[in-house]
Amino acid sequence: MRMSRSPMLCAAIALSMLFAALDATAEPYAIGGRTLQLPAPPTLTRISDSLPKLLQSFEGYAPAEARVIDVYVTPDDHAVFVAGGNGELLRYAQLGVQRASETNPLSAIGFRANLDIMERVLEQTMPKVADETRKQSAKGDAAMKEIYGTEITTSISDIGYHGVYRREKWGLFFTATAAVDTNGQTNPIHVFTASSFALIDNRFMTFSVYSEDTPPARAWARHTLDAWVDAAHAANPDDFRQEVQSVFGVAPAAQRTLLVLGALLVVVTPVFVVVLLRRRRALRGTTQRR
Repeated sequence: MRMSRSPMLCAAIALSMLFAALDATAEPYAIGGRTLQLPAPPTLTRISDSLPKLLQSFEGYAPAEARVIDVYVTPDDHAVFVAGGNGELLRYAQLGVQRASETNPLSAIGFRANLDIMERVLEQTMPKVADETRKQSAKGDAAMKEIYGTEITTSISDIGYHGVYRREKWGLFFTATAAVDTNGQTNPIHVFTASSFALIDNRFMTFSVYSEDTPPARAWARHTLDAWVDAAHAANPDDFRQEVQSVFGVAPAAQRTLLVLGALLVVVTPVFVVVLLRRRRALRGTTQRR
């Protein structure tokens, strides 16, 4: 009699294969005076070394409170970008860090003690993100014009927050959807995001994986995020000798809200870059057909 593998066993085997691949691709990043070994997400390729102009585009939309560390695209998209074209960017990822935690490492104990607060702030803040992105998108649009010479106005709407789907002592994992349009187009692009706020070696970091808004793509984004963040956390344990009093432990609720809001802006605004690049590709195709 042939025995079938259980879903849990299949998942364990898949994760073990992913971790093996991640171990082989971990790269050093200088973050807050320390060197962290951070892998690329499964099946994706980093752009910081080979596509600095594209990385600069993503950095343009980041809030002042955060820093974009790297962006990851599919190998096919990477090849197209390196050749001078515009990739599809249906699936990609971004890694960021809160600047405050680079200069003042966060306490693992304080982070863990404030998980409930962060989760509540997420629920309260997500509906307001669209308003905040209007300010941030203007900054990014100006940067995009300087980089690509393209006049563009971006906006985000229909944000759907789907809640925390996984919770660890060192991180929250949540998902959301959003519609993004440029220059008032009638058919906005719908994007699904799986993200994590995670404490990696006492640094408050954001991991985000983006995909099409379909059931298979959503599953890919969540599985990719889980494997990526787990590998990063395992490779960079918290250094308790560096622990200081956590900003969460002393900041009032309003400041905690701003901290989460800044992290959310890092999560949400990368979709503007994708919309612009797709629009430029469509315009280029129209010009070529003429």
